[in-house]
Amino acid sequence: MDFDERMRVLQVNIESLHANIHELWESVQRHDEQIARNAEQIARNAEQIARNAEQIARNSEQIAQLITAARQDGENIHRLARIAESTGEDIRALARIAEAHERRLTALEGEEPRE
Repeated sequence: MDFDERMRVLQVNIESLHANIHELWESVQRHDEQIARNAEQIARNAEQIARNAEQIARNSEQIAQLITAARQDGENIHRLARIAESTGEDIRALARIAEAHERRLTALEGEEPRE
């Protein structure tokens, strides 16, 4: 191989190397752009996660308040049930007293007692 042939081969190799470097550079540019887009998406995702975490905390607090209120409601319902039972007993006692008074009044007036 003479000098001119070596120069042509060298020229072809240099052009090929230049083309490969250019392709590599373009590939790096595309990857850099994709990395930048990914970083932006990661930042948006992190913000969304933070907002979601705040919402979860608020929801957890509200659930805890609802549980407390439900327990208090349950206790109040039990108290009302006891009051209703006691009131029913009091009403029955008053009914018995009223019946006894009715019988006494009937007896005092000389009438026949009603059933």
